[in-house]
Amino acid sequence: MKFALMLMTAGLWAQNTPSLTDSQKQAIQQKIRALESDNKVQAEKLSVKVAAIAKDLDRNLLSATPDEKVSQKLSADFAAAVDDMVNAAVEAKLTMVGEIVKLLTPEQKAVLLADLEKPGANPDLAELVGTVFGTSK
Repeated sequence: MKFALMLMTAGLWAQNTPSLTDSQKQAIQQKIRALESDNKVQAEKLSVKVAAIAKDLDRNLLSATPDEKVSQKLSADFAAAVDDMVNAAVEAKLTMVGEIVKLLTPEQKAVLLADLEKPGANPDLAELVGTVFGTSK
């Protein structure tokens, strides 16, 4: 009896769960593609910068007379460039999530919030949207 009631409740909940419209799904996928394209260009630029600094650092370390001050400067430059890459990646992720959320109704947001509160829920909101509403990149 309890099992049948649970199934009925789950069925009613599923019927009343707001789903994404086709236009919302398309808008989300378009936003993700556009942001990923922009982020890819930025990541490539930052990767070139990191690689150039690493190469200069290696050249100095492999020289017949490595310059300690140059190594220190290049190490600091390398750390700053890697920091820039990490910050850009985090900012890109937060921007993408913010843009996706703007496309959702209050009811859809409530469904995601309820899922987010479940024990062991995926804390990645972009992935949670895909899991709950069946969208993908």
